[in-house]
Amino acid sequence: MTAASQLSPVIRIVDDDDRVRESVAFVLQIDGHQTEEYESAEDFLKFSDFERPGCIVLDIRMPGMSGLELQLELKNRGSTIPISHRTRRHGCSSNGTLNVVQRILSPNRLNPKFCNQA
Repeated sequence: MTAASQLSPVIRIVDDDDRVRESVAFVLQIDGHQTEEYESAEDFLKFSDFERPGCIVLDIRMPGMSGLELQLELKNRGSTIPISHRTRRHGCSSNGTLNVVQRILSPNRLNPKFCNQA
């Protein structure tokens, strides 16, 4: 077991829209979850610790590397980190933040379907 896998799960939010990224992080943090925010797929690849348990909330459409390209890159690197996709259709409306949060949380804990846990 690596030192990173002994850490508590973190929800990584990768989205080029500052308002969405910050809103999702805010709601998750209020619920007691640790989050990390990345404004691009490239920043995520450069700065994230892939071995740490958790999941990714991933915007599909971003400038530069898209969310789908990031998912393929992670697969090519052998990562099995769960991903919850955020699309304009499901995540940009006034209740979009709630939709994303509901998909990755179950009552009082991370949803094991989306977030691997230590």
